[in-house]
Amino acid sequence: NAAPFSSSSHNLSNRPVTAAAVSWAPPAWNSVGGAGAAQQTPNISSVIQEIVGRNGYNSNSSVAILITGTGRRTAESYNGSPGQAPELCVEYLAPPSMENRPFTRAVPGITERESGSTITPVKAGDSGLSGSLAIYPNPAKERVTVTFNSSFEGPLQVLARNANGRIVIREAWEAQKGENTFILDGLSLPTGVYFLQLHSANALATVKFVIQHR
Repeated sequence: NAAPFSSSSHNLSNRPVTAAAVSWAPPAWNSVGGAGAAQQTPNISSVIQEIVGRNGYNSNSSVAILITGTGRRTAESYNGSPGQAPELCVEYLAPPSMENRPFTRAVPGITERESGSTITPVKAGDSGLSGSLAIYPNPAKERVTVTFNSSFEGPLQVLARNANGRIVIREAWEAQKGENTFILDGLSLPTGVYFLQLHSANALATVKFVIQHR
């Protein structure tokens, strides 16, 4: 739980640091207020993991990141400019949960498909899902059809997230062996990019789709 910064001598250098460190060689920052690839660090998850894995860490604990090196880069702090302050981007995968209402509307015999994404097992063994996850029409307005292949019969958690990672749809489907087709309708989602995720006990599949009302 990092202490607040102060102007006292050695306030930075006397602080304990993690064993993990990440090298960063940013290019020149040639424009004031830049917030692009040149300002983005590499993946610092090893540093963050060491902090959150310590005894006593909780969701209210403060985290301080120290950057050292040569050259000069000028950046804003949150209390200096909230709109230009650094952001810590965290990507994570929620564990599957089957405590959702069932969604069982199946539509057999549909063959039209948009290209989708390959289903990737998250641990060794039979993933239970195979082939490709496809969604159409894409772009869509208020209704999409989802198709995929399954080698098992059982529950699937279905999530749709917006571009910010917020869950906007949560359903539970019952997969059947072979080709599966489901419909999501009455979506009432604003125009934008979304990501549909299927979770089985052993696999995760994701496909991008677009809602467009124009």
